[in-house]
Amino acid sequence: MTSCSFLPNYINLITCKKCNNLFTNPVTQICGHTHCQDCLIIFTNVDGSFKSICYECGYENYYQNCMPNINIAIKSLVDSYLESGEHLKTNKNDSQIYCSTCKVPLSTNEVFTCKTCNVLQNLKYSFYCGNCGWSFHKKHEFIQVEFITSNEKDKLMQMLCDAFLSIQNNHIKLSNVQNEIILKQNSLIKLVRDSTKDFKNLIERTLEKNNQIENLSNIKSVKITNLDIISKSIHYFNEIMLLINFSLNELEKSLVPIENNYCNLKNSLSNITYSQQETDYEPPCKKNNNLC
Repeated sequence: MTSCSFLPNYINLITCKKCNNLFTNPVTQICGHTHCQDCLIIFTNVDGSFKSICYECGYENYYQNCMPNINIAIKSLVDSYLESGEHLKTNKNDSQIYCSTCKVPLSTNEVFTCKTCNVLQNLKYSFYCGNCGWSFHKKHEFIQVEFITSNEKDKLMQMLCDAFLSIQNNHIKLSNVQNEIILKQNSLIKLVRDSTKDFKNLIERTLEKNNQIENLSNIKSVKITNLDIISKSIHYFNEIMLLINFSLNELEKSLVPIENNYCNLKNSLSNITYSQQETDYEPPCKKNNNLC
């Protein structure tokens, strides 16, 4: 077995959990999680060091003097996978619908859904094969997708679209807040530098005057107060930034099931012809009994 032949089975290992694409310049953080280089948000601390907050675990990774390097091993795996052409073979299954229970791929005339288990308000809409349906949904309203009523279909599509747009809008708002906070961070860094410079000038001027000890004591008190204010501001900023990052992560995670449900429903409905009427429909087992 070549190295390329098993890669498709482990496609999850070479996929970035933030952008859901194959790794581009993968970077492994101190916490052990890997993301695309462009997916990492790097902060610059007052002391000149760098920090990134992990998208998956929230760990604060600190780097001194240099940024995290590209993980050559993982990058090689991605390159080998792309060179093998396996991604071209799997593209034809991108719109494939799978049974939510047994995970087998479903053809157009085999797609079922359970109206009893589906909860539109929670955007829960699953698809099943016939075997899993008759095994686990015997007393439920279990139907083929082609018999979903037009009103129900429109309602679900609208809810999915509204939820998707709402999350996108919240994501944009949080991103804007994040950018504003980054600007405030830069202002804080500038404030620290200016404060240090001003303090140095005060010391030099004080040394030229009488009563140096008394003046120095007053200056020290003022400096301590300023540093305390700056320290609290930076701490408050870091807490807000951590909350913003986790909020962005949760929003991005919630987009995935909505996109999947939307695409699955759209793909299944677009391929189905409404040649049958709901009153003519019978489960496969009943049809077989009639033939006998």
